[in-house]
Amino acid sequence: MSDIFHSVSFLGWHRHKNGWLPAERKTYVADDRRGWRTTLHPLTGPAGLSMVVLPADDVECPAKVFVVELAQPVLGSNDEYRGEGVLVYTVDASVPSGVCPVVVIPRIESSSETFGELFEAPYGVGDVAEVGERDGGRLTVAVTARHGSAYEVELTYQAPQR
Repeated sequence: MSDIFHSVSFLGWHRHKNGWLPAERKTYVADDRRGWRTTLHPLTGPAGLSMVVLPADDVECPAKVFVVELAQPVLGSNDEYRGEGVLVYTVDASVPSGVCPVVVIPRIESSSETFGELFEAPYGVGDVAEVGERDGGRLTVAVTARHGSAYEVELTYQAPQR
């Protein structure tokens, strides 16, 4: 995640935690959803839903959540911004800051321990992300369309057992 410092701005989670993301720009989903469609708008935009948060381990008091938002462009090695699409990651409050509480679920797998560059992580139209917790929630994010700077996604979510 060292590339995060080359991005245009903070992740949606950081904006949320600092009180910089208005309530109407984010949603918390805690119930099972099948084929729920929504359109995600850029965090830097003036309006629209920008972040979806879903509990990964406990619906009532989650320590870990799944987050879906639009990726913000990342400055690549050739000094141009790259990495458009949908970003999927987890945030684990039980992991101390500085020890990677935020884990990106990359679109491109790598043979190394890290997936490479942050700009390779976003999912584009036609891509599907799947993430789940052992004995916890499961999430599938299908990127179905792009409308200008916004992306339509279809979410299928199985909430953790209560």
